[in-house]
Amino acid sequence: MLFSVSATMNSVDVYYAAIDTVSDDLERWRMSIPKEFRPGEPFRPQHFMNPCAMEVALKTHYLYYNAVFSFSRLTLHVGAERSDERQAKSKRDLMNAARVVIELTRYIDPEAYTPIW
Repeated sequence: MLFSVSATMNSVDVYYAAIDTVSDDLERWRMSIPKEFRPGEPFRPQHFMNPCAMEVALKTHYLYYNAVFSFSRLTLHVGAERSDERQAKSKRDLMNAARVVIELTRYIDPEAYTPIW
């Protein structure tokens, strides 16, 4: 629908409609997650006394923001010749997602066996 070879033949409006459909699905998924695990809500590490719960919460946030990255970048790519509110919103969403991902990095608990890059 978005990232296939046949999708590259779509018009910008068809791409935008597909992005909107998948983004709506993503938002419904996000809202179905319990509030303490929900991406977009303030991350409260004190809610996760169990390391497994913390890992699940972080992975959930990272999965969500990965999708936001993908949709925002695709919107910017598809509508590169346009300069409208949709493009501006995608840039804001992309920057916000990057900020949140960087902020969440401090909660990753590296183990002794984690390689140092």
